Amino acid sequence: MKKVLACIMSLILVVALSVSVMATGFVKSPVLNDAPEIKDFETEVDHTCGYDLAITPYEDRADLAAEAKQEIEKAYEDIKANADLTKMVADLAKVAEDKKIEKENLAVSQLFDISEEECAEHADHGTVTIHLTADLKNFVALLHKTDAGWVVVNSAQVIDAETIKFSVDELSPFAIVVDATAEKNVSTGDNANLALYISLMAVSAVALVVVLVVMKKKSN
Repeated sequence: MKKVLACIMSLILVVALSVSVMATGFVKSPVLNDAPEIKDFETEVDHTCGYDLAITPYEDRADLAAEAKQEIEKAYEDIKANADLTKMVADLAKVAEDKKIEKENLAVSQLFDISEEECAEHADHGTVTIHLTADLKNFVALLHKTDAGWVVVNSAQVIDAETIKFSVDELSPFAIVVDATAEKNVSTGDNANLALYISLMAVSAVALVVVLVVMKKKSN
């Protein structure tokens, strides 16, 4: 009986660890989300050089240059590793407090890269002000992964339910944070890991059945 109990406890432990690992800071996988769109933008310095901006959702990261692809993948891993996003971005805790949102209810709904394209080599364009169209339901903050780390984009202003305006001095991965009280961690979208967790649970269940059968035979 003690052996059976030990096996059952082992199975419960495996399941619990799997669920714990699956928890992430995402509402759902960036692969499942609609990509934001750049409505318009303006720069501090004239951009008649043909300068334009391109937005790339995490799903299409393979289209990015090697360095940009690496950056957005690091951004994804940062978020995935922090179910509590305030540990990744300290300033986010103050934003949540001001909006009376529990920090455990913060989650990323969209992850994307904004980069320059079709621009001849010349001086920096300076500050860029962007109007972005996105799903801003339950919007809390816009995060930006800079060279110095993750920061809250304090200039971000929600114009309406679908448009946000913000200004930045550099471009790289961005993430929209929402209050995901009822949705958080519904799905990570990491199918490889999900398959691994399911396999582990299945193997554990089979092992338990085998042990029970062997013990029953011994008792007969």
